[in-house]
Order: sequence, then structure tokens, then C-alpha cells
Amino acid sequence: MAQASRFSQLSPARQALVRLCQTINHGHIEALRISNGEPTFTPEPTVLLDVKLDQDEGPRPEVALRDFELCGELRRLMSRMDRIRDGKVGGPARNTRRSPAEPFLNPP
Repeated sequence: MAQASRFSQLSPARQALVRLCQTINHGHIEALRISNGEPTFTPEPTVLLDVKLDQDEGPRPEVALRDFELCGELRRLMSRMDRIRDGKVGGPARNTRRSPAEPFLNPP
């Protein structure tokens, strides 16, 4: 598949993934399934948001644009999906552990 450099050159499924990434802004997607090189959203992937308390988080400016040049990170993601063809991408970007909030809310 030829490397797309603009949003408008992507399939509708890939455009949906880019829009999801823009909406997340800071965070990552876990367990995104790839079928025939295209992202699928059934079952839904898990979206984890990183909340930045020390800065205002406005929407990304690209969200309002109908077309724009894809950044290198998105082009690499599209290339990776082309290579995977069928499988799953995304997972914790760092060593994380899920824990209930209770011990933190009521320390001993």
C-alpha cells in the first residue's frame, strides 16, 4: 500500500483512528485490532488518558481541519498496520499497574 501523507488519502477506518488519536491528545490506545491492514473498533479498544494538571488542554487544532499533512508518528503507525495486516497493536507505553483507589483515598 502506498504511504499516505495526508489525512484525505486515508481510508475511513484510518481517518477514524486519526480522529480518535486527536481526541485523546495525551494518552494511548490499548488492544486496537487490525484486520486486513485496517483498524477495527469491534471490540472497542481501551483508551487511557494522561491528565496534565499543570497545563490547559485545548483541542488539537487539526480536529477542525478537513485535510492536513500527517505527522511522522501517524505515518509510522499506518506503516506498522500495513506490515501487521492482521493482529493487534497498542499496549502500555510504560510499566503500569492497575490498582483500586481506596488505599490512596484512605491511607492508614
